Amino acid sequence: YAAALAQLDLARNLAAEQRVGSHGTVRITLTSSFGRHVIMPLLGDFMRQHPSIQLDVNLEDRLSDMIRDGYDIGVRGGQEPDAGSFVIRKLASLQPMACASPAYLTERGEPQHPDELKQHNCILWRHPETARIVPWDFRVRGRSHSVNGKGPLICGDLDAIADMAVRSTGLAVIGSYRAAPLIKAGVLREVLAAFRPPARHFYIHYPNREFLAQRVRLLVDFLIEQLPQHQG
Repeated sequence: YAAALAQLDLARNLAAEQRVGSHGTVRITLTSSFGRHVIMPLLGDFMRQHPSIQLDVNLEDRLSDMIRDGYDIGVRGGQEPDAGSFVIRKLASLQPMACASPAYLTERGEPQHPDELKQHNCILWRHPETARIVPWDFRVRGRSHSVNGKGPLICGDLDAIADMAVRSTGLAVIGSYRAAPLIKAGVLREVLAAFRPPARHFYIHYPNREFLAQRVRLLVDFLIEQLPQHQG
């Protein structure tokens, strides 16, 4: 019994020693909107817990060559990527929502089916990596139903798209992390809730090294622990 307690004390002391002894810089690349609204608000707690670790954060939607560009951690959304030389772990699954301002819906009416979007102003997202205008995918009778909307505005920045929807420019598909507070504030309303698009998944990438730097491991574990509440 005494030996077991001694081993437990040793393990605790080693863990504390690792936390205190961790120092240096962790370079992170985050997809811009999700990074800004979901990841960045969490980092203050991490920095308070680990004051000797400096975080160097880049917000961008273009994919980076993590090794060439010197990043320790990347967070990206979309389909699960090929792991290659990286460890890939899912962080969160978030719900895209079709939204518009109350003023826009009063003026133009509320669509009752995704096909009715052809008669509306759709604020479209151009993927910054592929330069493609991304179609809107809905679920109709349990199947994927793609809509190529049309509208006066195409933009490569998801936060700007949300801002323009608030300004009554048109309908937009917005991630729940961004849409929910705007809906709660009354400046947006969700439409086509019965046909919600499939969930969008976000993944954390980090190099598949046998001995990952302790400062990187601490941040990876922190994010994986913190993100489960951002589901749905």
